Amino acid sequence: MAGARRSLADARGALRTARRRAGVHHYADVWLVTLAEEPSTGTQPLFEDALATARAHPHLADAVRAFADHGFSVAAAARALHLHPNTLTYRLDRWCELTGLDCRDYMGLVTSRTAVALL
Repeated sequence: MAGARRSLADARGALRTARRRAGVHHYADVWLVTLAEEPSTGTQPLFEDALATARAHPHLADAVRAFADHGFSVAAAARALHLHPNTLTYRLDRWCELTGLDCRDYMGLVTSRTAVALL
């Protein structure tokens, strides 16, 4: 029963998150953001550096978002942002320097993308 209550609470939280954003959303896409926003999960410290960097350097956050949203392809993300691929690579490298999160590995990308989504 406790698991069912937690699942329903997660679903309600994801619905609240989705309602604050335009468009149609899949549960899996908003669930992690919902957890990150929830103070009781204790996950906020995981995102502090990335959030601060995204706020201070929105062009780096845009690079992270585009890289994740375009199939982890530097070329496709660069095209979407109207940048040269080397510029996008530089921005992803700079993001890594400032946050310690490498978008080219799974945990770095998930943490980075979630932090950018929290903005």
